[in-house]
Amino acid sequence: MARYVSVQNQLIGLFESGTYANASGNFWTGLVQSHNITPSEGTFAVKYMGGVGRDVNVHVQGAKLWEGELVQYPQHFRFLAWALGSNVDAGSPSPYTHLITAIGNDVQTAFTSGAVNPFLSFGIEEVNPTPGDGTNQGYRVKGCIVNEWELAGAQGEILTETVRYFGTSGTSISGTIATINNFNYGTSAIGSITDRPYIFGDVSLEIPGGTVWSPMTDFSLKVRNNLVNRHYLTGSRDATAPAPTLREIMLDLGMDGHSENMGSIYRTFYEGGSDFNAALRVNASTGSRENYIFLSGCRVLDPLEMPFGLEGINPWTIHLQAKGITGSIADLLQRYNPY
Repeated sequence: MARYVSVQNQLIGLFESGTYANASGNFWTGLVQSHNITPSEGTFAVKYMGGVGRDVNVHVQGAKLWEGELVQYPQHFRFLAWALGSNVDAGSPSPYTHLITAIGNDVQTAFTSGAVNPFLSFGIEEVNPTPGDGTNQGYRVKGCIVNEWELAGAQGEILTETVRYFGTSGTSISGTIATINNFNYGTSAIGSITDRPYIFGDVSLEIPGGTVWSPMTDFSLKVRNNLVNRHYLTGSRDATAPAPTLREIMLDLGMDGHSENMGSIYRTFYEGGSDFNAALRVNASTGSRENYIFLSGCRVLDPLEMPFGLEGINPWTIHLQAKGITGSIADLLQRYNPY
């Protein structure tokens, strides 16, 4: 018996075009640190009056659902574009630019019109090579849509990107591992592997009076689509395309507290009760990998955590919610989606 070793796993992304959940071409997912897929067969344990004994009489499989979580060190913002739903690629040669915007109230029209889907669906294929006998086992999930996207960082660390998604259908696979044929880094496949991931030192926060908020120690930016899964009358156990509900955009900031922070944050941004705009700048090297994530209509929410203690530096936590989000991205990734 050969045990699976995680570092040998191969995770491949699948582009989808034409029809929702139709894979066409693949791409390298990135510097993946972990991937967890949770399939559900929706199995019911059925009992009935007059059945045999006190135990379950029969099991019935119901609606299928695939849910996954991918964590990686980010080198680009492709998954942010797919979470928000709209992206325009430009630029040649590198750096390539990507204008990311959020789909609004037209999202339901996009679902019902037969488009690929408004969130640029993708597929995931994970293969577990079996040492010794050359047998490879894994699965392929199609029709994946980002439910929640998160970019997080802490001082001295590499940034982490977490992508939580729902898939509409999946199947087990075996045999030869596919060759990744679309690194999407112009003509250089190796470039996608060697470009360093973004680190905490690449990040700065720009807001009105931004210097007052400078002593940040950690941050977490989240976009939640709050997808709802449905199983319509399609003659299949597979789920249909998930439907988005209320979108949430949250930015949590950890910082070292000091007197200037307290006065400005409390009086101007919290007690003052006014919206403001902010920008998260992620800059790996000026010009070639300079990225801005713009947050509009921000407001400081409860609770405003500003504790004081006898020892150490006071750790404060600020929670922001934004009304809108866009991205102006410059990186070495030629196109976020070829279709």
